[in-house]
Amino acid sequence: MHSEACSCDCFSVATRPSAGALATLAEREDGGVIACSALRRTYRDQLRTHAPDVDILLLHGDEELIRERQASRSDHFMPVGLLHSQFATLEPLDSDERGLTIDVEQGIDSIVQEYVDRRLG
Repeated sequence: MHSEACSCDCFSVATRPSAGALATLAEREDGGVIACSALRRTYRDQLRTHAPDVDILLLHGDEELIRERQASRSDHFMPVGLLHSQFATLEPLDSDERGLTIDVEQGIDSIVQEYVDRRLG
């Protein structure tokens, strides 16, 4: 599996790199993962124009939990002060969107296992 990262919350800036990454992954038989903050439905729809079969994993967590985790990271790119605006912008997955919402209170391995279990189980 291949992995790419992009910052999709400023979609006008990130469209070209994310489109290229999505096109590359869409061609791979083993799929892949792109991590980005496509907070709005319109951003996720734009991702789907480049990879119609994309499966969105929305990581859900309490704002205070996320703030604590973010504050503990010395090298995080986003200031903690922007977190509230990110939560205000976030649009949950609509019922017609292909994807899953998983709670981030659990560890990374558990999140991955839950995703695999729900998709393959």
